[in-house]
Amino acid sequence: MGKLLDVILLAMHSLSVHLVRSGLTMLGIVFGVCSVSVMLAIQTGASKEAQEKLSVLGSNNVIMNSIEPARETSGGGGPRRGVRLKRFGIKHADIKCIVDNVPGVEDYATVNKVKLRYYCVSDRKRYSLVMGVTPNYQDILNLRISQGRFISAADMLHMQPYCVITETLARKAFRCENPVGQTIRLKGQPFDIIGVMDYIPSKLGISEEDIPIFIPKSTKVGKFGEINVNWYDGNMTSEDIQVDQLILRMEDESAVLKAAPVISSIMEKNHDRLEYAIMIPLKLIQAKAAQQKKWDMMFLVIASISLIVGGIGIMNIMLASVTERTREIGVRRALGAKKGDIVIQFLFEAMTMTTIGGLIGVIIGYFLPPMLKDTFDITPIVSVPMLIGPFLMAVAVGIISGLYPAKRAAALDPIEALRHE
Repeated sequence: MGKLLDVILLAMHSLSVHLVRSGLTMLGIVFGVCSVSVMLAIQTGASKEAQEKLSVLGSNNVIMNSIEPARETSGGGGPRRGVRLKRFGIKHADIKCIVDNVPGVEDYATVNKVKLRYYCVSDRKRYSLVMGVTPNYQDILNLRISQGRFISAADMLHMQPYCVITETLARKAFRCENPVGQTIRLKGQPFDIIGVMDYIPSKLGISEEDIPIFIPKSTKVGKFGEINVNWYDGNMTSEDIQVDQLILRMEDESAVLKAAPVISSIMEKNHDRLEYAIMIPLKLIQAKAAQQKKWDMMFLVIASISLIVGGIGIMNIMLASVTERTREIGVRRALGAKKGDIVIQFLFEAMTMTTIGGLIGVIIGYFLPPMLKDTFDITPIVSVPMLIGPFLMAVAVGIISGLYPAKRAAALDPIEALRHE
């Protein structure tokens, strides 16, 4: 132990003699460990945020949307002006067929949408995507209500003029006031706000820019009818869509994967054209997880390259140090130092540089990611394995890069070393 301590002290003294050179050499390891830690923190944060948004849709759910089929071009004339009634999308008969024949369906919710003008006291008239939903819509999608409550079965039964708005609309229309209990007008008809929804998953086909407003489905049908009328450039288009969106909640994830092909088969049999889209959140989540693994592998490669570059710099400095200290090595060998002592000395010098550089990189990598939250609009996630991994790689690089110079120093002939000037 005494000899090992002497070797360690000698290695530390050698590094302190060339302090600037040793510090510059360690910078490569510092930047390598720090950059890898920061990149992993940002990537992990972004991946978690994306998976949370997808998980809101429910890994046990199957979501179907009605889509307008591609228009068939006819052989004459331009587009016809006037009223056109378009019938497409998911039908009630489709839902009954799916529920009766697809195993594992626990519950389902339906949505009817219509674009309407809304008006409230502190905001000018704007268009909103009014969504007639069933009471179980919130439970199936695990949506969070920040204020008030969601639509209930009683609201649905009595066709109450109630609505639930989003946080974005609440801030825009009511600013600092509490929106719950306020009144908003949809196409001139008053609706009482009973709740504020915290977050809308973008994969549902709606966004905050659509200004979604949720009302009981029975109220939507009773007050605004089943046929949606839209005006575009002087043309009035009427759409007869029985169900805009269908959300099926399955027993478990295995039931989702089994149900998907059965649902596709039923819809293909009931529809001659593509007027629906099936989305499976579970597959999106699995795809995101697989993508995360690929990114992790890519960052591991980047880490290896950056640390290898730093290791090459350390090896270069250690080889130069061996040449500079040839006479010192010869004196130590003449005084009784063994080859193993020389190897340990130079190997420890290389490991010390990478260890100190790795520790500094870990400290910076721990404190830097939270500072980048506003820059990337992502909350980076720093974990212990994320910091330990690059640090251990840095130490391994120190061992590998210092091994060859250490063996070369130990292999010097003592007599020739003593004659070296």
